Amino acid sequence: MYDDILVATDGSEATLGAVTNALSLAERYDATVHALYVVDVRAINVGEEAFDDKPVIDTLTGRGERATAEIRRRAEKRGLEAVTTVDPGTPAPRIRRYVADHGIDLVSMGTRGRSGIARHLLGSVAESVLRDATVPVLTTRSEAASEGDYREILLPVDGSEATGRAADHAFDIAARYDARVHALSVVDAGLSRSGDLLAALETESEAAVETAESRGAAAGVDVVSEVREGTPDACVTEYADEHGIDLLVTGVHERRGLDRFLHRNAVDRLVRTADCPVLTVPKPAEK
Repeated sequence: MYDDILVATDGSEATLGAVTNALSLAERYDATVHALYVVDVRAINVGEEAFDDKPVIDTLTGRGERATAEIRRRAEKRGLEAVTTVDPGTPAPRIRRYVADHGIDLVSMGTRGRSGIARHLLGSVAESVLRDATVPVLTTRSEAASEGDYREILLPVDGSEATGRAADHAFDIAARYDARVHALSVVDAGLSRSGDLLAALETESEAAVETAESRGAAAGVDVVSEVREGTPDACVTEYADEHGIDLLVTGVHERRGLDRFLHRNAVDRLVRTADCPVLTVPKPAEK
């Protein structure tokens, strides 16, 4: 499933979790690790002419070389093949281009980093990569402690194609880590003023978790399931906190519907607030 994993780094401590998770997955999948540091041309705030200032470029490039070399060292210590790249550019587009050019299967990145001349992979960069991603993106908040050892995996389900795509990844990872999958469906009562419609949504949620249970049985993965009622992303984060979730795997819809709670805005909020790594599985690019 994952043959080539990209770690987008800015060299800060905030991306250490992203590195740890990428290396853990690479070890389980025997994947090649790609470490990319983008020398952010926007960080040179004193005008375009200053970008030709060799000392400044050398400083940023040196920082990138040290950051990627450390990832290579850690990867090789695990017996993994590693590729390092330091390039100038604008981070999000450069990351997306690297993914396309190198056949990357998964991107791992942090969601908070340094400010100032060493621009960070925060907010707009991570969200931009997520918004246009055609491969799964694993985000790790700097505040979220993660050792890359997944024992409890949370899979929000709503019976949609997006859920199905996320389930492919959740169950495959669970099998590799001998982890348990938690299938959670949330009935967003706020969307319905009709008792009949609410009952229909509850029925769909029950069917969604039953499907997850069946998939888990077929994959030889232990599955526990639950249906809750409330605000979807809040219920997901609460459940994750209550059950010590190590990894959240979610699909994403571009549009919000009455029976679809994994819409773009909700997933963005999960990425910003979850205390565990979040693997977002998008719709793949059309061939």
